[in-house]
Amino acid sequence: MNTPSNIIFQTRYFTKPLTWVVRFVQFSIAVSVLFLVDLKEMADGMQLLMVCAPLLAIGFLVVPVDEVTLDKDSLYFAKKSILPFINRTRQYPISEIKRIGFYSMAGVAGVFGLLIPVTSIFRIEFTFRDNSSKSDDVFIHRSDLKKVVSEVRELIK
Repeated sequence: MNTPSNIIFQTRYFTKPLTWVVRFVQFSIAVSVLFLVDLKEMADGMQLLMVCAPLLAIGFLVVPVDEVTLDKDSLYFAKKSILPFINRTRQYPISEIKRIGFYSMAGVAGVFGLLIPVTSIFRIEFTFRDNSSKSDDVFIHRSDLKKVVSEVRELIK
């Protein structure tokens, strides 16, 4: 992808312990909700929980984490998972970008607000030199995204 000396900015959410602590807390909340639903709805209890808890655990482990890397030549959006075949990377050459901007996609999520970090969902919009455009949704911290967008704007001047 790129060499370490060429990197201007890179998120490393996948390797940060906080990412996995948050996922464990989200899993615990989901299992607690399932447990309450299971006790309330099922006479024998624990059936729904025993089926869904392992599926939730696997889901929370394999759902990709968004990463952003910027070097002098390209902007990369990667989705990293513990399962390599799920990993994806999208590359946008800086030389082809005419404009870049972003806005928040956060909204009211109801009960699922406990499971999804809705405050960190952003849409990045690109306008390319050929006047085509593309948008990409990413789950990263606002401060990191602001830094990336300002760096890209400096590079395209």
